[in-house]
Amino acid sequence: MHHNCPRVAPAVANPFATSPVATGIKSITTATRRRNRHRSYPPLRGYTGDPTVAGHIELEQDKRGPGLRFPPPLLPLALIAGGWGLNDLSPLALGSLPWLVWAGILLLVIAGLIALLTLLQFLRARTHIEPWHPTTTVIRDGLFRYSRNPIYLSFCIATAGAGLWLNNAWILLGLPLLVVLLWRLVIAREEAYLERKFGEPYREYCRQVRRWL
Repeated sequence: MHHNCPRVAPAVANPFATSPVATGIKSITTATRRRNRHRSYPPLRGYTGDPTVAGHIELEQDKRGPGLRFPPPLLPLALIAGGWGLNDLSPLALGSLPWLVWAGILLLVIAGLIALLTLLQFLRARTHIEPWHPTTTVIRDGLFRYSRNPIYLSFCIATAGAGLWLNNAWILLGLPLLVVLLWRLVIAREEAYLERKFGEPYREYCRQVRRWL
């Protein structure tokens, strides 16, 4: 089919932009399969179908992944820093019990191990951990058998550990706020993206595994 359209400079040409809309969903699906046939990305684990047509998401949109504009670790860091500043203005200690420090250190170690194991799973699955890049597979083994968001769970555990270690009640009081911010600003966008991309297999995974624990 020929089009009487202005020619686009090769440097900025988009091969998908030239696909005729009149061909409909069938042509879009065919082009998507052709483009992804040469990729070495692993398929959706536990799903034997074609992951490129499991959900409904445009390839151009998929380049941005969930589309987050900031690194999620900034949220717990900002909350800890804010609690530190509030404690300087108005000290609010948890007490003078020595076990508080050790409990905080233990929680920080646990959070660090969870984050490290999660990172290794992302590397092994060959998918991006950064939420501004596309996801190529849904990980369902390891820590992801118990939580859909183990790394965000580690953020909360680390924040609680920092509050105990620093003997700072302000940090612990801000923990519910961190949970809400992670859910509203990060997790909700990621879940919507994964559902659009992987469709029913991801919804089934959500029914099997809780968001946190």
